[in-house]
Amino acid sequence: MPVEWKLLKNYKELKKTKNNKLLKLYSYGKWFMEDTSFTLKSKFDYAKKNFISTYGGPNAWTEKLFLYDDNNYIVSITLSDLEKGEYQKDQCSDKQYANIINFIKKNIYKTDEDNLNWLLKNNIKILELLMEYRINKKQSISTFNSDLKMFSRIFKIALGDTSEQYKKYSQLQTDLNSLLIEKETGKNTLNKYESQKYIDFDNLLKIRNDLEDNWRTELIKNGNKSKSVWELHYKMLLLSSYTLTPCVRTELMIAKFANKEEEMSDDIDYVYIPEELDKPVEYNFKICKKGKPIERYVIGYNDESRLKLSNLFRESLLLYKREYVFPLIKNMNKGSTIANVNQFLRTLIKDQTLGVNVIRSSYITWRNKNSVSYNDMKEDAIRLRNSVETQMKDYLKKVPTDIKTDYIANEIKIKDGIDALQKEKDYKKEYYEKNKEKIKEYVNKNKNKKNALYHINKFNTTGIEPKESVIIKWKLYKENDKWKSEYVI
Repeated sequence: MPVEWKLLKNYKELKKTKNNKLLKLYSYGKWFMEDTSFTLKSKFDYAKKNFISTYGGPNAWTEKLFLYDDNNYIVSITLSDLEKGEYQKDQCSDKQYANIINFIKKNIYKTDEDNLNWLLKNNIKILELLMEYRINKKQSISTFNSDLKMFSRIFKIALGDTSEQYKKYSQLQTDLNSLLIEKETGKNTLNKYESQKYIDFDNLLKIRNDLEDNWRTELIKNGNKSKSVWELHYKMLLLSSYTLTPCVRTELMIAKFANKEEEMSDDIDYVYIPEELDKPVEYNFKICKKGKPIERYVIGYNDESRLKLSNLFRESLLLYKREYVFPLIKNMNKGSTIANVNQFLRTLIKDQTLGVNVIRSSYITWRNKNSVSYNDMKEDAIRLRNSVETQMKDYLKKVPTDIKTDYIANEIKIKDGIDALQKEKDYKKEYYEKNKEKIKEYVNKNKNKKNALYHINKFNTTGIEPKESVIIKWKLYKENDKWKSEYVI
């Protein structure tokens, strides 16, 4: 519910506080966007002067609403419950607000309190410290926008959506976003940092093709047991999964494979490969991300990419049987982390850092360059887990003609012949042949020990005496009313 500025004086619960430092940060603190510095005061004064607002004229910032407060309340809302999603039904978004609060506790306002009354009671001071930190570290205005969202959300949980504290932060965030951020991002131009990172999507597809050609050549030469061939496959599949279908976010990096419907639980994201070979592969994102709903869809942005990526996933699982799509590179039986998998993506291209947002922007720019239809953009939005408006405003870019786009993949050194992984396998086989009898004796000895302990523990638990046959077989005997075994020394 928006604040009515003409009635601001009637907001009896809120009183203007004195915080000269916060006022100075608003008036003189320099933010940066596209290499240009600005102050919040200059931007919002301009909006007021030119009647650029929902109401025409004043806005939450020119009215200094950030200085108004009322800390006469005690609430019962905890960070631990926020992290667990106790204050919402879908558990989609509160995790990100919990992350901001944990950041505040570590860097801004150090405290070990779980109850968030400290955050609300000191919200003006913490807002000042946050703004100062973001400005000094030259962090983006969008990051500060997330801070305001956090305050708005916590006040809504604590006091309800009719409280003036909630409406205050809600309007501060709304005006910051609509009057400043959206107007800047809607220009669709590459800023200095985006220009340094941008890679043409056709170039990404070429790199992907080269990686696959390289992998198939080395696969024939060294086989799928080769460690270096596995690493080459890993990187090829990673780039393929982000370029042969509209680029998702990092949730794919910790997804699992599934072949049957009943294999998929509600708390894990999946790459679903139907057993029927004529059915395409699906991405099944069952965990909410950034407030976005769960999504399940067939991969690909056309028939060709759909078939290609589906076949790559099937082939990958056939050659490298595993549970996780992108496991630990050194142990495919264990799951990796987003940070580890993301590092492979970041270092995939020579002299360039590749990230998910770079691919998303490159993909949407490429699609629009090739005259994508509105209906296709809506289909893309489902797979990108955003909206057509977000695509057009945040990701679509006008690319200068002189920008560098001809990048290549970093070289993965492939060893000729048998590599370390195969040598290790051969060594283990040779060792077993030489020590076969000793290994069998060791296994049998420990097997007897294990079984003897089972029956001893069974008696200790149930109190039922072991049978005579069991006593003889596992060499059990009684000592001081306790069962023991000759196998257990």
